[in-house]
Amino acid sequence: MVKFITSLQKFEKNGEKTNWTYIMISSAIANTLNPNTKKSFRVKGKIDSYDLHHAALLPYGNGDFILPINAAMRKVIRKSIGQQVSVQIALDNTIQPLNPDLVICINDAPELSKKWHAMIPSHKKYYSNWVSHTKSLALQAQKIACILEGLALNENIHTISKRYSNKRKKATT
Repeated sequence: MVKFITSLQKFEKNGEKTNWTYIMISSAIANTLNPNTKKSFRVKGKIDSYDLHHAALLPYGNGDFILPINAAMRKVIRKSIGQQVSVQIALDNTIQPLNPDLVICINDAPELSKKWHAMIPSHKKYYSNWVSHTKSLALQAQKIACILEGLALNENIHTISKRYSNKRKKATT
């Protein structure tokens, strides 16, 4: 477990990370957690009173990483940009299970199953999390249907999620 104090930062303009709130994880700290890695990895621990589980450290360059701090996290810690937070993190090697409903549906379609099993683990997790972090079972089913359709069309998660959002907007108007 590595402990340190840092402040919340925010990207003003930085491509897809524009307006993200984050904390910087120095290369020295990253090397203590996961020596000589340049790729994203998961950590667990605490930021003030917020319990971290399966949180991804994202490469930032020169061996440094960032840990994105989302709105739910900020709500719990009650801190804003520039304020200091107490951080305690350790490498998280626990395996996060994939959404069982998504896996069942994919395995029921042999062609999609082949594509799914050829996919790298982090992409499978991304799809699974996109489904699992939806509270409504009906909306989860809609997302699974979009994933199946998107895989059949050889689309990536961004195209699939955009199509899903467009369908939801049309359904509410």
